[in-house]
Amino acid sequence: MKSINKKLAGFYVLIALTLILGGCGSSAGSGSAEEALTIDISIFHTENDPFNDIFKEWSETIEKETDGRVKFKPYYSASLVSLFETLDAVRDGSVEAGILSAGAISGQIPEMGLLETIGTFSSEDQYKNIYKDVTPELESLFSNHNVEILMWAPGATETLVLHQKDFITDLGQYKNLSMRTAGRWQGEQAKLLGALPITMDPSELYLALQNGTVQSTFQTVGLTNSQNLHEVTPKMTALGLSINTIQYVVNPDVWSKISEKDQKTIKKISDQVGQSSYSMLKKREKEALKSMAEKGAEFYHLTDDEREELLKVIQPVNDQIAKESEKAKSILEVIDKHE
Repeated sequence: MKSINKKLAGFYVLIALTLILGGCGSSAGSGSAEEALTIDISIFHTENDPFNDIFKEWSETIEKETDGRVKFKPYYSASLVSLFETLDAVRDGSVEAGILSAGAISGQIPEMGLLETIGTFSSEDQYKNIYKDVTPELESLFSNHNVEILMWAPGATETLVLHQKDFITDLGQYKNLSMRTAGRWQGEQAKLLGALPITMDPSELYLALQNGTVQSTFQTVGLTNSQNLHEVTPKMTALGLSINTIQYVVNPDVWSKISEKDQKTIKKISDQVGQSSYSMLKKREKEALKSMAEKGAEFYHLTDDEREELLKVIQPVNDQIAKESEKAKSILEVIDKHE
């Protein structure tokens, strides 16, 4: 009997050691590798839009440099939430991340009007200098609105004014012209020109122009091409001016799930891609202009004198925006410093 008891005792000890060693091995394995985090991101533009070159460069580099620990899964054409609802959706967590436009959020964040208006950037060097100095201001601003901004980029290096029958070259042609504008402050610029601004989601623009709900719009080259707006408004006036900016934002709770090391990596990549985005857009815009011309679009490029005359009328709106807050005033000072 004693022999049997000794054998059973030894057997129980062996089982206990096996369980202990197995548990230790399992614990070490689970702590040695981070679980991959896939973040859904709402994107207002289409997959073939020039903006997507920026997104792909950004997201693919992040996935590579974090060894797959952080991935952004795109949902194009506002399939998760509309552009004008994206800020609220990211803020309340119903959407994990999103791409905004300054025009779509300047009603809620008035300071963003300075990055919405027509003519903010006139060259790549100027844009890069503004990017470096304005980004810390934006990080503070968006944090106050309970979202984390990762990157921003120009909406376009060229702005088009679209119309079915006429080139809009003379300032008098804007009087009583119904125009879709991207946000509050573009609307104010349209009013200064005598136009009648109407705000709507970009996905509604094709039908609105086709049906005459609006007669014209200020629009980026990329969205004009990707949405085939040249089919309904073949007369296009190129202003030679930038318009709007886009912002990549993420919910703070989602951001906190990313390790500090990977957060730093993402911020570094965002800074690099953000600054290179001007040249990326400019290249794609040239391709888009050529493509639309081949499909029947016609273009008129403003002369330097015509452009200066336009700017004299629309740029004073920046002084109105600067009165919104001390933060707006400081952002405008940065922009003016790099003119």
